[in-house]
Amino acid sequence: MSASPCYRHLRNTCADCFRRTDFRVLSALRCELSSLDDISCLKAMDSICVHLLARPDGNHDLMEPLLLQDAVPEGFCSEQDLLALFRGVREEVEQRGIDAPLRVYVDGMLSLQHADRLVRSVPDTAEGIQDWMEGTLAVEQFGIVLNDAERWADGLTRRARTLFRPVVEHWGAAETAIELVLFAGNYGHTPFGVHLDDEFTQTVHFQLSGCGKSMTLYDPETYARFAAGAKRYFAAEELPPGGQTYSMPAGSVFLLPAGWYHVGSNQDFSIGLAVALSHFPPREVARQAMQHALQASESPGWLDLDFSEDEDKTCREWMRCALETMTARQKSKGSFARAVVRRPFQLDMDDQVCIDRDFPPQVLVRNTRLIVFCRGHRIETGMQEAKLRVLERLLSANSSTIRVLLHQEKTAVPSAVLALLSEMGACGGLHHVTP
Repeated sequence: MSASPCYRHLRNTCADCFRRTDFRVLSALRCELSSLDDISCLKAMDSICVHLLARPDGNHDLMEPLLLQDAVPEGFCSEQDLLALFRGVREEVEQRGIDAPLRVYVDGMLSLQHADRLVRSVPDTAEGIQDWMEGTLAVEQFGIVLNDAERWADGLTRRARTLFRPVVEHWGAAETAIELVLFAGNYGHTPFGVHLDDEFTQTVHFQLSGCGKSMTLYDPETYARFAAGAKRYFAAEELPPGGQTYSMPAGSVFLLPAGWYHVGSNQDFSIGLAVALSHFPPREVARQAMQHALQASESPGWLDLDFSEDEDKTCREWMRCALETMTARQKSKGSFARAVVRRPFQLDMDDQVCIDRDFPPQVLVRNTRLIVFCRGHRIETGMQEAKLRVLERLLSANSSTIRVLLHQEKTAVPSAVLALLSEMGACGGLHHVTP
């Protein structure tokens, strides 16, 4: 199958291929915050969400930053959450035999040795996060950056989803990507220098603990005067003049809008979590959908279209399917950027199970193939009506045993359904119900 027709008709067809969800009232969504009951902080988070949504689509003017004191919701991210995050990273490194998926800077320089040392250390639940980091690295000055924390920090990811769900509801699942990035240490200026994030991303910084930090912002014109055309500017000691500096003590929340060059600074140990929220325009959504579709089309039976018939109609159908598939993937993971790490999952006929209500699996039928997305993972299997009916019953039920789910399917092959449900459990879309 040639991809050229899709590229040729992309700009003309992509705008009609996806829908937006109407914005819901913030207070109604806040009713779901059963584990976050700090009402004053939740009102502050509503202010953040309103600020995020204030700029009309297509308007690229710089928005003003927003700094709120004492605004981190109680219970949003504890030390135990952070220790569990690093334990999850360590488990994946050991199981898959991969390099440490984090960056450690020592005296401003990237150190693979210290990153490996940190990720292979075992955090003690009785040990504080600062003591563990300082004792493991054993250096005077360090900075730790962990991208894609949503892969390992399940509880934190669920709370972030609840806080920013109004934004996702308004922007749309396919148009949104959320990434959690952890910053820790006493690194002085951020090791990236004064830099600009991509044009689509606004970042909400939660200053969790420690001495706090500051964030210095430069508009593009001011940055151009001292950067001499460089994409990044590294200041030896003093930052260039002309910036706006915001002090972020522990407990504060800072919204960094898109378009500002910026650099963070601290002198003593602190921990912060950045929630990067990207809002993609139609052209970028279509590009991403095409990229995912072309990769997925390598799988047998993904999409069988005849481009020799009606090229325009075929291209529109191809693009529609691509956007529908990407939207399903994004919905299954709550529009987070990365899929959750797979976990071992055993399943028997009498096990009580339920779907993940925070991240409901998404089901698509493509010709003879059944596709299920769970927390961003794609499960593809042969289409059988019995499988589809079992999934429909599971999605509509609070919980059920596998035996009850299969009771009405006299002709179903239990092993095939069990294999599908086990894979859904491993991918995070299905959970055991504890009696």
